[in-house]
Amino acid sequence: MAFPRKFKHLLEIDKGDITTPSHVWITYCVCAVNKDSCGWGGWTLETVFSDPNSKAGENLLPSQTDQKCTACGGVTYRTGVSYRFDLSSNQDSPIDEFEYDVVPIEYTDE
Repeated sequence: MAFPRKFKHLLEIDKGDITTPSHVWITYCVCAVNKDSCGWGGWTLETVFSDPNSKAGENLLPSQTDQKCTACGGVTYRTGVSYRFDLSSNQDSPIDEFEYDVVPIEYTDE
């Protein structure tokens, strides 16, 4: 799969190229809003902060927070189960525990 070359600067970034979150809030959501809901349940981002002392609405970083079911696309309900997670000094990737192939990024000028 080739990516548009105009987005190369967005695809090939390092940790130093973006603002690191200090902490995030996640909430457990369920897809159970209407009769066509699928019953999926899982975690969604509520907010991502750039400063550990941030209060509601301050120092927010862009994040995907849609109330959309990842299984069926329906609307999800945010339950009352939420947790704050703070940046850990251990930044070892959990992905390293799994086998996967890494292929070079290809670009197209289209």
